[in-house]
Amino acid sequence: MPTLEVQMRCEDGELLFVGTIKEAMRRAENDPSIWKISWTDGTTGERIRLVKFNHNMWFYQPIVV
Repeated sequence: MPTLEVQMRCEDGELLFVGTIKEAMRRAENDPSIWKISWTDGTTGERIRLVKFNHNMWFYQPIVV
C-alpha cells in the first residue's frame, strides 16, 4: 500500500503532516486551530481538501488545478 501524506494547516499558517486521514481528524479534534486537512487520493489522483466551518463541521472544498 502506498504511503499517504495528509497535510493539515493551522490558523497561524503552520503546516503539519501525518500518515493517515484518521490521525489528521484525531489531531484536528484536539487542536481547534487546525482548519484544513488535505491529501491526494491514491486511486484517482484527485486532491481532496476538507475545510472546517463553525469550529466543528468539515466540508469538501474542490481544488482546481
